Amino acid sequence: MRPLILKMSGFGPYAEETVIPMEDLGEQGLYLITGDTGAGKTTIFDAICYALYGEASGPTREVSMFRSKYADPDTPTRVELTFLHNGKTYRIERNPEYYRPKKSGNGETKQTAGVNFYLPDGQVISKQGDVAKAVEELLGLTRNQFSQISMLAQGDFLKLLLASTKDRQEIFRKIFQTDLYQKLQNEIDENRREVAFATERAQNSVKQYIQDITCDENDVLSQDLRRAKDGDMLITEVLELIAGIVEHDGESAGKSRELLSELQKQVEEVNRRIGELEILDKERINLENARRKMTVLTAQKEPLQLRLEHAKEAWGKKDEYTREAAKLEKELPDYEKAGNLKAETAKLEAELKRMQTGYAALSEEIKQKTELLQKAEQELEGLKNAGESLAKLKADEEKASLFQDQIKAIMADLKEYDAANSEMIKAQRAFKEADDQYNTTDHEYKRLFNIYLSGQAGLLAMDLIEGRPCPVCGSLTHPSPAFFEEEIPSKEAVDQAEAKLAEARNRAVKLSEEASNRKTVANTMVDQIRKKAKDLLGGSEEIDQIRAAAETFSETILEGLTRTRSAIKTEEQRVARKKAIEEKLPSLKTELEQKAQLERTRKDEITALEASLTAKTEQYRELAASLKYSGHEEVKKRIEALNQQAGELQKAYDKAAEDTRQLDKDMDTCLGMIGKLEESIAGYDPAELSAKKELAGSLKEQENEKNRILQTLTGRIERNESLSDRIRSGAEKISQLEKRLQWMTNLSETAGGKLSGKNKIMLETYIQMTYFDRIIARANLRLIRMTANQYELKRTEEPGSLKSQSGLELSVIDHHNGSERSVKTLSGGESFMASLALALGLSDEVQSSAGGIRVDTMFVDEGFGSLDPESLDQAYRALVSLTEGNQLVGIISHVADLKAKIDRQIVVTKDKDGGSHAVINV
Repeated sequence: MRPLILKMSGFGPYAEETVIPMEDLGEQGLYLITGDTGAGKTTIFDAICYALYGEASGPTREVSMFRSKYADPDTPTRVELTFLHNGKTYRIERNPEYYRPKKSGNGETKQTAGVNFYLPDGQVISKQGDVAKAVEELLGLTRNQFSQISMLAQGDFLKLLLASTKDRQEIFRKIFQTDLYQKLQNEIDENRREVAFATERAQNSVKQYIQDITCDENDVLSQDLRRAKDGDMLITEVLELIAGIVEHDGESAGKSRELLSELQKQVEEVNRRIGELEILDKERINLENARRKMTVLTAQKEPLQLRLEHAKEAWGKKDEYTREAAKLEKELPDYEKAGNLKAETAKLEAELKRMQTGYAALSEEIKQKTELLQKAEQELEGLKNAGESLAKLKADEEKASLFQDQIKAIMADLKEYDAANSEMIKAQRAFKEADDQYNTTDHEYKRLFNIYLSGQAGLLAMDLIEGRPCPVCGSLTHPSPAFFEEEIPSKEAVDQAEAKLAEARNRAVKLSEEASNRKTVANTMVDQIRKKAKDLLGGSEEIDQIRAAAETFSETILEGLTRTRSAIKTEEQRVARKKAIEEKLPSLKTELEQKAQLERTRKDEITALEASLTAKTEQYRELAASLKYSGHEEVKKRIEALNQQAGELQKAYDKAAEDTRQLDKDMDTCLGMIGKLEESIAGYDPAELSAKKELAGSLKEQENEKNRILQTLTGRIERNESLSDRIRSGAEKISQLEKRLQWMTNLSETAGGKLSGKNKIMLETYIQMTYFDRIIARANLRLIRMTANQYELKRTEEPGSLKSQSGLELSVIDHHNGSERSVKTLSGGESFMASLALALGLSDEVQSSAGGIRVDTMFVDEGFGSLDPESLDQAYRALVSLTEGNQLVGIISHVADLKAKIDRQIVVTKDKDGGSHAVINV
């Protein structure tokens, strides 16, 4: 892949559209990307990476940070890349998600992320996921692989050079995806732990089974059982012991069954005799009850005969009650007729009262409707001009409403402007705080970095000896060596400060963009408000004066509109009332005439009803005077009472006679039963029953005891036989698990690098060592050339300690003196060349791992400032060697010597307004 044309708009520091025709740089060789610090040199590679993959080139930059804080609000943020791959030309356009001012109205709107990928055959791919898949398939590289191959950042490959085994494990895990082997290690160890836990659980189960074995405490084997529970027996011995206990219990169970059978026969015979005696005892009890009942019946004989004589005497009055009831039955029709006359009279009185009340209400209603008709005619006369002014009032209302809506729109815009202005002020304050924090962080980083550099020089100066060459400049004299400061910050502290600085810078940039966007939105809203106010209100363009004028107009219009609407409502009510009266008058007149006719008819009906009531009242008075009781119901109740009294006398006599006959019958029956029972129990002795029951209880206790003993023996035999089976099965399972645990432990310790007395190399590290050896081999091809055959990298094969993880340590061979030492002892320039060679080797290996993919364009970012002229020349020659085979290498640097060596340049400069632009010099 070789870039041809790169276009950036509103992207990072490039506020306006910037076009970089990278095809002018040629197809092969070195070119320089140079410019001021912070001008946007690395942003060029970010733009290429973002166009291809939709992401920044490194983890410290996010897509949300790409919107330029210097860009005009109407300038879009987008990147367009035209590139050549395998002889075909491709073009890709991409924009991130960001907020921009609305094209119509106030406020902001979200610009959604978009992408278009133009293929050589004219096809266009526009979906994010489809484009990502198409680019990866085309280039054969993921975003991470592309960044690792195409961008060599000095800080990153220096970390790779000086990293420990643990740090390199993390680096290679991400690059070569060796985490699969780490997962395999973890899974093997997890399986080992599971088998160990299962083995321990099986052993505990068998121990518990042994603890559950039981035997009789008097058994000779109880002593051996205690030894088994204490763990002093082998499993085979325990199984033999259980068999012995079961055999002893089986013999005891047989004897218990024989004794139990004899007892059951005795119990059966005694229970049979008890049954016979219990029947005789029940007949004895029945005889006693019969004798007591005979005594009671004899005592009832005399009182019952006396009750019968009294009932017979009272029964003679029955005929008097019957005759009186018959007489009243004959007079019932007269009572019924009198009752009907009384009911008819009451009904006529109620009807007369109802008609009189209705007649009075009808007269009152006629009077009220007459008055209502007169009032309606008078009101209609007063409404004869209703509705004449309604059209003019509605026209005034519409005009005032339109003006009110326009004022409301201005006041709504003012409210929205207040919110936007408030957000702008908050954003400006946040940016000021972030900018102050950035300046503070920048000062602290520079202070630590300067101390660190001075400290490195001081460390080198400590080893300088007069007459021996300086490892940096080669001089034999050292007139003013650097001073060594005790309090030197560590490289990690400097890196942390640098990371904090980057974080503070990113935050300040983001908040600056936010404040700028908020200001643009607020200013746009002010212009719109002024335009509306000028057309509607005239006067000043000051926001406060516009607000005051709008409020004043709003109040005045509202008052007038309220009065107009009230007048419209009143006039509409008068029109509606006039119409209602006109519609109601004819029906009201008709109804009044009908009511008057009905009044005359009701008066005649009342006169006829009064005459009928007088006649009925006279008939009732004549008939009631000849009757003893007040009414028909009272007579019926008297007849029922007489009949009831006669019936009760008859019932009392019949009951006394029946009770006497039943008593004589019961006494005869009782005497017969007494004779039979006395004959049946002759010779029965109750003492024999008590003796037999006592014997039965004793035998039952013996039977229960024998049953309990037999159940205990049987249960113990079944339980011990079950435990024997479980112990035998558990022993077999333990044997299998212990064999599996042994080989899984060996496998886990081997994969995890934990074998005692062996190098601590994990499976994942072993795989990574293969990659590392190939990277070192590729790196040495360049390092030997860059250092004039002096230095060669080597993976340290002997660990420093058998207690810690090893396998990825790195040393350097110095061919000038034949020594091998740590890479951390290299000077600054030497470290740069070694780390550059290592990074190039890593790039080659990643390309090889990706299927031999070759990238035609590479970027090398900074790091050349620490090289002396000779080392710089050697590094330059190594980079020139990269361009063999039509490869183009871009060096991001501002070192003057490189500017002199490399003619083809992309020069990035900052504009006065804070933005940047780039030009190509060839």
